[in-house]
Amino acid sequence: MGPGRYQPDITSYDYDAPMTEAGDPTSKYFALRDIIARYLPFARCTGTQTAAQKKYGTIKLQKCCTLLSLEARRRLSTGMAVSEKPKTFEALNQYSGLVLYETFLPATKHDPAILHVPGLHDRAYVYVDNEFVGILSRKYPFMILPISISAGRKLQLFVENQGRINYGPIIDFKGITSDAMFDTKVLKNWNMTKYPLESYEDIENLIQNEGSKTK
Repeated sequence: MGPGRYQPDITSYDYDAPMTEAGDPTSKYFALRDIIARYLPFARCTGTQTAAQKKYGTIKLQKCCTLLSLEARRRLSTGMAVSEKPKTFEALNQYSGLVLYETFLPATKHDPAILHVPGLHDRAYVYVDNEFVGILSRKYPFMILPISISAGRKLQLFVENQGRINYGPIIDFKGITSDAMFDTKVLKNWNMTKYPLESYEDIENLIQNEGSKTK
């Protein structure tokens, strides 16, 4: 568990299993096979050799588009909600992916002023007027970010669901689960755009459409 009492990790389907995700036998596989053979007759399987592995080398990635664009909203968003207070993923009937939370920053005398999102679950990419200004994370935890008043007025938080707790207390709502503050003021009047990112075809079409404009 991380310092923020939350530790996301990559899901694996071979948690201490006799065979790996690639289908290769492990030492546990052979131990189980030998134990079973003591009590039950069975034909030894000849297909338990480790599969050939390949190296694919370095894969270079390049930026092609932004999820904040009108085209991305049109292709990937499955709906939008408006509320005085931010709603969780569950309240928006969304299980995974991202939700874009947008509101306007109130006037303040402090520069920079402090953005505080104590109920963040789990990670937020912070933009002001479509410009990236920082990251908030439940893992570490980083729930506070100074923002210069010269950055702009429209606050945009792309909140990512990084996985649900699967042991201990399992009530683990996602999104912004409590009030967010800017300086000493509670942020209100949120627009929330849903990006479940469940359709590979829609993502691929966006990349092809927007990527062709950057070439």
